[in-house]
Amino acid sequence: MLRIITLLLCLVESLERFANYFLIPNLATTVAVNEGISRDIAIATYYGYYSAASYLFNPIGALFGEKTNYKRVAQLGLFLLGIGYFAFYLYAKSFGSYLLLPALAILATGHGCFNPNMVALVKRAGESFGLSNDDQGALLKKFY
Repeated sequence: MLRIITLLLCLVESLERFANYFLIPNLATTVAVNEGISRDIAIATYYGYYSAASYLFNPIGALFGEKTNYKRVAQLGLFLLGIGYFAFYLYAKSFGSYLLLPALAILATGHGCFNPNMVALVKRAGESFGLSNDDQGALLKKFY
């Protein structure tokens, strides 16, 4: 059972990482085309703001998960990521440049809710199966 849970958590984390790394070139290209700026400036500004906001929201998401429920906050993060990617899709299809910054803010908030709580979920999965601290560390090492 532990292997199935670990595999599912790894799958979700892998899909989230893939979507994040897929965003970088698409964000730069789409912003460059839609806004009429160079691709390098688009990466430096918009992806820079997005990355900074993602890292700033991580402690907030961790604290929120600690005070409430890790699982629910991670699910909220995945939901926000879905909404953010959909809003970015609408921006890419030229539904208006006003969607770019809200889409990036929603994505950053989703990452802030999802990433720190996934670590807690992996640790809790290890605890629920009675793993020692060393085994939980090995599980986290395999996961990341």
